[in-house]
Amino acid sequence: MASERVVHTTLSARAVAEFSATVYPFEVPAGARLVSRGFNDVYELTTPERLFLRIGRQARRTLSDAEFEAQALAEAQAAGAPVAVALRGRNGRFAQRLEAPEGERAVLLFVAAPGSVPEDIPEHAYAQGRALACLHETALTASTAANLRRLGIEVLVNQPIAWAGEQLRDRPDVLGRFRDVAAGIGRYLETVQADLSLGLCHGDCHGYNAVIDQGAATLFDFDEGGIGWIAYDLATFLWSCQMYASASRRPLWTHFLAGYRSVRTLRPADSEALEALVIARELWAFGAWAEGAPHWGGQWFRSADAQRRVEELGARFDRLVGPRLA
Repeated sequence: MASERVVHTTLSARAVAEFSATVYPFEVPAGARLVSRGFNDVYELTTPERLFLRIGRQARRTLSDAEFEAQALAEAQAAGAPVAVALRGRNGRFAQRLEAPEGERAVLLFVAAPGSVPEDIPEHAYAQGRALACLHETALTASTAANLRRLGIEVLVNQPIAWAGEQLRDRPDVLGRFRDVAAGIGRYLETVQADLSLGLCHGDCHGYNAVIDQGAATLFDFDEGGIGWIAYDLATFLWSCQMYASASRRPLWTHFLAGYRSVRTLRPADSEALEALVIARELWAFGAWAEGAPHWGGQWFRSADAQRRVEELGARFDRLVGPRLA
């Protein structure tokens, strides 16, 4: 049961090491190191094999969500997709339950893929495009596909409206513009979604959820993944190149797309939807930041930068649809 008094706890290295040994088939690790804290808490375990323990935020993902995520990755790797996979626990299941003061949290243990952090160079963008195309070629079993999250209008548009609304309620002009864009892009996607290709999506392929080894990329961090429009995965990389990157990163999109097309053909409808899905990605990002505000604070939503981002988002939407849907 979720706590009404505790939002989030950060476990000590000792607690993580001891917990991991109770649910996975190895002795207590010599230590653990907190690697990152955000949508999940990720720890590197001090073991002979390089392992990462991902502890999900309470209520953000269920045990079932985590279990089918790991199952999808196992099937994808078996089909030849270059993805990092999870290990099964002592009980034979991938997802393990951690009872924290704030409530139940879903845990997965991943084997680290060999390689290094991608650099902003054409070769690494090309490698990630190839890896993503291989992922999109994966044909999952019917039971796995049926139980994965759906990355559609509800996740990319409707949820962000609700979450951002909580953080922008004191800025009605900014919130109004955000809602107008979200409603408009939702209508736009409704008109084209029947023509878009569906498949197993990474959900967060922005260019740094991968490692590079001898020119090949392995993808990891599928927490935002599921069944969705494959063009959204490509749009996420394009979004990262256009909205968050230095001048040296912006040209990487063409190399990423070339890598993708070296494995898989991109249908015209998917290509035409990229700009709309870049906007959807920005909407999702706003929603994700707002949804996590109780964990890391929401002061940014009161900043001039937040207003600027909404204004830029609105201008981008106006250029996309003109008078048709605005």
